[in-house]
Amino acid sequence: MVDTSVTIRPYRQGDEKAINNLFNNVFHKSRTLEEWNWKFRDNPASKDPEGWIVVAEKNGMIIGQYASLATEIVYGNRMVKSAQPVDTMIDPSAKVGINLIGKLYDRHAKYLNGIALFGFGFPNEAAYMVGKRFLGYKDLGEMVQLFKRLSLKNALKRNIAWCPDWTINLFHHFSKAFYRFEIFMRGLDKGAVVKAVDAFDERINTFWNSIKERYKIMTVRNMSYLNWRYRDKQYRIFIGENGEEVTGYAVAKIENYKDVRVGYIMDIFSRNDKIAPLVAGCLKFFLKQGVDYVLCGLLRQDPLSMYLKRIGFREHQEIRPIRVVVTPLASEVDTEYLLNQKNWHLTYGDTDGF
Repeated sequence: MVDTSVTIRPYRQGDEKAINNLFNNVFHKSRTLEEWNWKFRDNPASKDPEGWIVVAEKNGMIIGQYASLATEIVYGNRMVKSAQPVDTMIDPSAKVGINLIGKLYDRHAKYLNGIALFGFGFPNEAAYMVGKRFLGYKDLGEMVQLFKRLSLKNALKRNIAWCPDWTINLFHHFSKAFYRFEIFMRGLDKGAVVKAVDAFDERINTFWNSIKERYKIMTVRNMSYLNWRYRDKQYRIFIGENGEEVTGYAVAKIENYKDVRVGYIMDIFSRNDKIAPLVAGCLKFFLKQGVDYVLCGLLRQDPLSMYLKRIGFREHQEIRPIRVVVTPLASEVDTEYLLNQKNWHLTYGDTDGF
């Protein structure tokens, strides 16, 4: 049962502090209001959060939220808006029923009617079960996290516990040299100039316009979106060039987990004949930074996923794929077209979790 004293309404300017406090309490985070503003108010697809956030209020306090990130999407031969559900939350101390999420979603979907064509997301197990029951989630498939080792250090630690540190460090340096040699032997670093840049310039729009028909459904990757998405210094941006022409780009990120250093290829997009140098640029950057292994998230049926497997990436049994769901929001949506994974291109950069 939903408490009758609960009011469901659209976001109003000034709610952001209470929403952000609820987020930090529910998810045990320390997100700042600056980060909230970047995510919801600075989003180039929609700088008006009022149409994309619904809250539940009880006794003058915000106790729940259903929100979506607006995303501009290529859908066939046109550009449309889609909605990615994020930060869905209910204050557990409010003692309201789980049906409140369904109520929030119903109101949210009504506001998005005529604005967003469909929703897509990457729910965890709990959110997936709720979404299948209340929110009309349909399974698109899985984003595989393709794995490539760049050091033997952690494999030795796991499998030969008695191995002394000096031996592990020696193998670490030898393995780095081997993987550098592998890049050279595969010829990955030939065919284009790859350089690191601080931001995307207007040439990326020319590149985007030349290649935007590669996939039938994907996020619009123009300059305003890419600079908004990867504005943070935790990301490293690489540009592939042929003279003054941009032939592709890649975005890398490094995270540390105890004694393991992991590199993420957040996003990579290129002309087909210029993809190898961008991959090589990322791998050489990761090697220089002492990364132990690299992950790249792509839909299993994406041709880019198949290419990476040919050059040494693989699915790792201990690294689970990421579930992807979609939800039609308009009657004009061709559900069969939307659920065909071969139409889509998604990367880590399309998710809210990286």
